[in-house]
Amino acid sequence: MSSIRENIAEAKKRHYLFWGIALFVSALLGSAAGFRLSQGPCAITAETVTVRGGSLEPKIENDDKITLLYGYYRCHTPRRNDIVAYRYAPSKDPLLKIVRGIPGDTLAIVEAERKLSNITINGIILETSEGKPYLLTPNQKDLLSLYIKDHDGIIPQDSYLLLSNLAEGGIDSRTFGLAGLSDMLAKAK
Repeated sequence: MSSIRENIAEAKKRHYLFWGIALFVSALLGSAAGFRLSQGPCAITAETVTVRGGSLEPKIENDDKITLLYGYYRCHTPRRNDIVAYRYAPSKDPLLKIVRGIPGDTLAIVEAERKLSNITINGIILETSEGKPYLLTPNQKDLLSLYIKDHDGIIPQDSYLLLSNLAEGGIDSRTFGLAGLSDMLAKAK
């Protein structure tokens, strides 16, 4: 009888040891990749990162710490003025950009000064956080004009206008066109 109890006690120890090690390894891996906030199809993992670059200054400065919520857009729709981490193929690191145009918005281009143009959303000229209008070079105008022509001036479903906070340039939708929802990796906080 005592050997049965000893076997049961030994089996319980192995069971608890196994699950204790599994939980420890899971916690260790989770802290290396970020902190998991939820599970399932809408799982969100939070990771604190240091910003490298100044395309969102003064909203977000170089060397600021921000939290990226990976997986957020699997179950949430991007909203105007969200700051997103965007997968841009030539860069190994995602780019931080501001959602300035969303599906259903009217996208247009109006002439400005010095052969430059401005972007309008729903008839309003887009401006940076400092109140400067975004400017398009002739090549940038040609790129966005393709989307305007192909979609009758309406931003299509699952497409977004992503911009930096720089009036005269930056790697954003003026360079790569409208962004697909599938390339939005995280919401920045």
